[in-house]
Amino acid sequence: MTYKVIYLDRDGTINIDKHYLSDPTAFVFCAGALEALKLLNDQGLDLVIITNQSGIARGYLDQNVLLEIHNIMCEKLDAEGIKLAGIYACPHGPEDQCKCRKPLPGLIHQAEVDLGVRPGIMIGDSKRDVEAGQAAGLDTIGLFSEQTAKQLITPPSALADNLLDAAYWVLDRMKAHE
Repeated sequence: MTYKVIYLDRDGTINIDKHYLSDPTAFVFCAGALEALKLLNDQGLDLVIITNQSGIARGYLDQNVLLEIHNIMCEKLDAEGIKLAGIYACPHGPEDQCKCRKPLPGLIHQAEVDLGVRPGIMIGDSKRDVEAGQAAGLDTIGLFSEQTAKQLITPPSALADNLLDAAYWVLDRMKAHE
């Protein structure tokens, strides 16, 4: 498969999950994440973040703080020569029953409208990330254990220990289909 878009969860995939990250200065990339994003971006792949941010609905942060967090993240990415094609965030809580909260594919579909539908893959550290990707018809990589994968109706296309391992899987798969 030749991919054009890499959809990425944020917390726990790109940055260390800090349980409702609400302090922009506390944003820290996961080990290997910058290298992974650079590898993927250097291959001409569009990087799109798809993130649930229910901390907004729960009152831990507001849209301005979320924007500040994303600005800090983008500044650090820019310094490494990494560009994002988009950031899509759901501010709702689970009880809001919106269509944009993963595991529903609403944010992925919105990105497809904005950027054009192209072959893509969803990478994330939770079952809901994989389920959202599957609901959107994408290949998926779960950054979790085989035990967690067995809890899904349909297993992910692959499992990886971290984003860097997932990036190598994507690049190997693309190389095999050249």
